[in-house]
Amino acid sequence: AIAQGHRVSRAPRTRMLRLAEVEAGGRRHSVRIRNMSTGGALLEGARLDVGQPLALDLLDGFNVRATVRWVREHHAGVEFAEAVDLTQLAPIPPPVKRVA
Repeated sequence: AIAQGHRVSRAPRTRMLRLAEVEAGGRRHSVRIRNMSTGGALLEGARLDVGQPLALDLLDGFNVRATVRWVREHHAGVEFAEAVDLTQLAPIPPPVKRVA
């Protein structure tokens, strides 16, 4: 299949399940990042408004400014103010194996 419409020009997404904090409208919200690209991210867990500016804090010292581009229920697509180098993100540590 050949991509058409908005999917043609958007950057590839990296799937993840990562906790973060969003500061928007003078309030902080805990969110989960479902996927991220160099130009934006899919957030879950906060009620945000289209056009709303926000700051995304990935809890490892990585912060980025963004604008909400779309909202569906508890999901929001945000566009970063500047391209993000995903290699700068701290890796998510592997789960700890418990030994009985």
